[in-house]
Amino acid sequence: MKSLLYSGFDAAKEFSKLLKGETGGHLLRLYFNSSPDLPVELLEAWKLRRGLSCIFPLIKMILNHPEGISRSTEIGRAIDEFCGLLEKNSMTFAQY
Repeated sequence: MKSLLYSGFDAAKEFSKLLKGETGGHLLRLYFNSSPDLPVELLEAWKLRRGLSCIFPLIKMILNHPEGISRSTEIGRAIDEFCGLLEKNSMTFAQY
């Protein structure tokens, strides 16, 4: 599943479609549990793909999912951590 983030726009779109499906919550938990460091992985994918074109829709889909929107879940906290890393990284980049 890790390759879904790195293989481009179409893969991110397909993954987003799967998250919308009946088993989306289970798929999201499987992905989260198989990813050693989801926030850092998302940040690296964001950097590689310049964010908006393929990673942003995926992040949006995760945030729209009940498993991703709640800060009381591990996934929600990981997304919060990713947002913090993104903000910190953006501020560091803006200084140069």
